[in-house]
Amino acid sequence: MLSLNGKQYKDVSREFLHRSLSLMSDEEFCEIWITAPEGMSLCCLKNKHKCFLMYLRFEGDSGFTIRNQRTSESELMKFVLSNGQVDFYPSSWTTSYETGKNALEYFYSTKAMDTRLRWNKD
Repeated sequence: MLSLNGKQYKDVSREFLHRSLSLMSDEEFCEIWITAPEGMSLCCLKNKHKCFLMYLRFEGDSGFTIRNQRTSESELMKFVLSNGQVDFYPSSWTTSYETGKNALEYFYSTKAMDTRLRWNKD
């Protein structure tokens, strides 16, 4: 299942996913979830050209988030969820939205974390 800013889509094609993720490039903030039938999911919170990624193996999992050693641990970045909630994460926990899109498409195909990224078990 795909969720874009709270709107649910079931049984999406790879083309629909790619098109939808490209359209989200124009949004300042967005919340994207892909959930596999087996229960694992990948969340992408977007702020302009940056995003925060979180991989969950099952509901209630503390999950995994990415780490980027090239940015500051102390600088916080704002993210707005589809329900209006505002969260802040260290900018070192973000990557480019382009990388986030690739990770979402990788997850869609494999149901796994993108191995090209550095993940941290939270």
